[in-house]
Amino acid sequence: MWAGSRVVARCRGLECAGCVPVTRRICVNARAYWLRARCAWRLLPHDLPLWQTVYHYWRQWRQDAVWERMLTGLRECDRVRTEGQFRRVVRTV
Repeated sequence: MWAGSRVVARCRGLECAGCVPVTRRICVNARAYWLRARCAWRLLPHDLPLWQTVYHYWRQWRQDAVWERMLTGLRECDRVRTEGQFRRVVRTV
């Protein structure tokens, strides 16, 4: 899934000694942390990208329906993967 992950942004903060590349995977991981912790964007840990970067891409992807397409694709992959398992269970009953 992450084979095509590429850099989507570079940190431009003044506190940054050098530009730190931010990949899609890091942004998705930061969003997963935000969902689990149920915290404010500004309270993301410092080992994740700046909250402004994560929020920007989360908002952009939400407006472009990227999340819906990604979840639909994952759901389809899961259905294809488990389709044979379901048939085996039905046949044994």
